[in-house]
Amino acid sequence: MTTNMEQTIVQFEKVRVIALAETCLEKKPINIGDCKAPLSKGGPNDYFSQSDYWWPNPDTEDHLPWIRRDGQSNPKNFDLHRILVRRMRKVVCAEAAAFKLTGDEKYAKQAVLFLKEWFINPKTRMNPSLKYSQVVLGRYNNGGRSGGIIDTLHFIEIPLAIDALKKSNAMDENTLLALKKWFNDYLDFMLNSDLGKEEFGHTNNHGVAWCVQATMYAKFLGREDVLEICRTRFKEDFLVNQLASDGTFPEELARTKPYNYSLFVMDLMTILAYQLSTEKENLFKYKTEDGKSLETALNFILPVTKDKSLWPYKKDVEHFDSYPTRQIYLFLTALENNDKNLLDFWMNFDPDPKDIEVRRNLAMRQPVLWIK
Repeated sequence: MTTNMEQTIVQFEKVRVIALAETCLEKKPINIGDCKAPLSKGGPNDYFSQSDYWWPNPDTEDHLPWIRRDGQSNPKNFDLHRILVRRMRKVVCAEAAAFKLTGDEKYAKQAVLFLKEWFINPKTRMNPSLKYSQVVLGRYNNGGRSGGIIDTLHFIEIPLAIDALKKSNAMDENTLLALKKWFNDYLDFMLNSDLGKEEFGHTNNHGVAWCVQATMYAKFLGREDVLEICRTRFKEDFLVNQLASDGTFPEELARTKPYNYSLFVMDLMTILAYQLSTEKENLFKYKTEDGKSLETALNFILPVTKDKSLWPYKKDVEHFDSYPTRQIYLFLTALENNDKNLLDFWMNFDPDPKDIEVRRNLAMRQPVLWIK
């Protein structure tokens, strides 16, 4: 049964979603080969990116190895595959959301066409791994880094889109099975590759983002073993070791963009609570032995989201004025608590932010798909 809160969201989003879906009907399918990556050691079906905060070394003749400037994105680094991922996700999720709202098969047909191009067609699909993501020239043998796994955070809405499309004529059984195989292969890469294992162990937002991706793919696949890994990590690591008693995440505060990263990790933590809670255990309410919970984090971050002048730490080196935005934690917390005032606050933000940094970090673009 749809709740009043969910009905409010549907009515609020419907005009925007359908207008976007109509525009996306005119677009041609996107694939990883649309933008060649000349520095990649991989093949034409391999995803490639360069790490954001690394720059040519001014102290060496060949400018190698590159050096890190935390928080300062190098605009010359190759990011076209990232952009393709977001463009593909934009079309698929807009069309799936429109189908969910209207039942019109034209939207489902376009979404499935894009899904087949990116994930299934042998000539155009992206390989289900990230062996060449966030490369740093002159380091790591010019291969991928574990931190590059965060590049596919924008895939987390795709399984929700596929679930919505299951009711369409366009989503036949063979297509669904092929999509599940791709995500199962990618999840296995995250679980079993050296890069995936290293990313899992990170003690900041990267470790949390790994669990967010694993959770979304595992729910889609029915992988309860992986879901239990992520529940345990949420309760016994993230709340215990990453969250401080004052509600902050110290590793995010140590960065040069502490406000951005604090909002980002709160979004990720809230996705985990929303997706991993069960009838027997509500992770929004779960408390550690010393009393820390997601509410502890909320009590810190919500006031400084509503009034940024209350932020007690240094300003971000870049994009500080672009935040807050349509934060995921606001939306999911409003749903969880049936909080109309919080939902109204979330509704005030631009659903289509223009700042590229914001777009890069905002993994939920079609809230209709998240409504259970």
